[in-house]
Amino acid sequence: MQLVSVDLDSVTSTRMNATNVVCERLSVASENADLDKALTLTNYGRFHYKIIASCAFCLISAGLQNSLSAYVLPAAHCELHLQSTQIGFINAAFLIGGTCSSFLWGVIADLTGRKKVLAITLLLDALVTLLCTLMQDFIGLLLCRFINGFLIGGPGSLTFTYLAEFHAPHHRSKSIYYSGIFFSIAWLLLPAIARIVLPLEIEIIFKGFIICSSWRLFLALLAIPDLIAGVWILYLPESPKYLATGDPKKALIVLKQMFSLNTGKDESEFPVKNLINDVQIFNATTNGVNCRGKAARLIEDVYSQISKLHRAPLLFMTIIISGIMFSNMFGYFGLGLWLPELIARFQEFQEVHPNASVTLHRLTNITRVKTNNESCSPEFDNSLFESTTAMGISSIVGNILSGWFAGKFEHKVIPLVSMFFGAVSAGSIYWTRSSLQNLIASCVFQATMTTANVSIGCLIVELFPTTVNAIAICTAMFAGRIGAIFSNVIFGYLMDLNCEIAIFVVSGILFLGTILCLKIPDSGEEGSDKEDETSYNKNNVEVSVISITSL
Repeated sequence: MQLVSVDLDSVTSTRMNATNVVCERLSVASENADLDKALTLTNYGRFHYKIIASCAFCLISAGLQNSLSAYVLPAAHCELHLQSTQIGFINAAFLIGGTCSSFLWGVIADLTGRKKVLAITLLLDALVTLLCTLMQDFIGLLLCRFINGFLIGGPGSLTFTYLAEFHAPHHRSKSIYYSGIFFSIAWLLLPAIARIVLPLEIEIIFKGFIICSSWRLFLALLAIPDLIAGVWILYLPESPKYLATGDPKKALIVLKQMFSLNTGKDESEFPVKNLINDVQIFNATTNGVNCRGKAARLIEDVYSQISKLHRAPLLFMTIIISGIMFSNMFGYFGLGLWLPELIARFQEFQEVHPNASVTLHRLTNITRVKTNNESCSPEFDNSLFESTTAMGISSIVGNILSGWFAGKFEHKVIPLVSMFFGAVSAGSIYWTRSSLQNLIASCVFQATMTTANVSIGCLIVELFPTTVNAIAICTAMFAGRIGAIFSNVIFGYLMDLNCEIAIFVVSGILFLGTILCLKIPDSGEEGSDKEDETSYNKNNVEVSVISITSL
């Protein structure tokens, strides 16, 4: 019995020593964590609410700028003698501006940080919007809208990246989907503000120039979210995920701030003491040119960033995502910007013929834009504002549902389903015979296109490495804006000639985008591209983890 007792004591002592060793090693493991684990340990709370609120204003600003033409240009057409074709060119100018800056903001954001790009572009966009209120002719308005598009392309592309990089993996997708609600809120704010401001009879003339009228006041009010967002971003930290690619110590400082604000504890209590940098390969590629001039280094970095997306293993996914975004924005910012005009034409016809139905082909003969300034007077039908408000609400409902479904299905399910129903609803507009039928089809279209647009942005954040994340989103946005430009030119030309052709072109392009969604890899495959980008460092991390867990 005594021998057995001694053996049990020995075994117990051995097990206790082994347990202590495991605990010590696990403690070391918790002190040395990768970024995703560190983000998880910051918990979720007040800090994230601040980030979401600031990004909300960024997205509202982007939404207002992308959609304001549907209200401003019909209101300004009398004063500036605008034709449907010119309205199409102004819409296209905004999109061309965004296209020209797509790669610029992505590269700058990947090289200098997301925060700087967001703050500077938002504040400059507010300034240009205010200058736009002083324009007296078509050319001036065209130029201002081009610059607006050039600047707002930054926040429109990078806000999702900035927001996502503060979230742990299990919150990341949902945060992007739900944030799309704020972009859709612009569709509620625009008709609400327009309903109050645009009917006002205001005209202030100074030395022969009109410096204030209802649509100019409307534009000035839309600059306020830009100002709020730009100033707010200045007081927020840089994305920890971006900082981790260059200086993990700086990223750790931000993580400690997040932990303290979320939990109410002191920063020193944050369990992670050393942040494992799993994306150092990107830095190694640029270290060789540090001795060269800034211009040469910038050119080489730009080439390096873009070339990574256009060679294996990222090339195939770049093509697929760009194709999907092209088709989505071909419809979303093509047909989407002309939906209020179509609804207004249906309502205008039914006011004259209350009990009659009308085909889309007959509506193309109704031209609301008049060239004679003496007989031209903008009309603001309350029913039109109610219709566009209903479209905004439907978009928000779509975002809420997609956020709720996020994580419950494969990544490609939400964009696939939303693109399909968007194609169907776009085509169904041809068969509508009343303003109510047209409104129902328009609400479905708007909701599905908004959901698809946000879901594609979420896919990019999940599928592409951090070092090329921003440039990947901007590349997709570049393709999308090209599609939107073509779509607006087509609608501007055919709106008064043969609108049904443009409708079917949109539906067909969206069906092609639906087919491309089938090529999106499943969740289990998404890491393959990222592994090739950071395999060396991740292998080192995995060895240390296996050595601990194997005990």
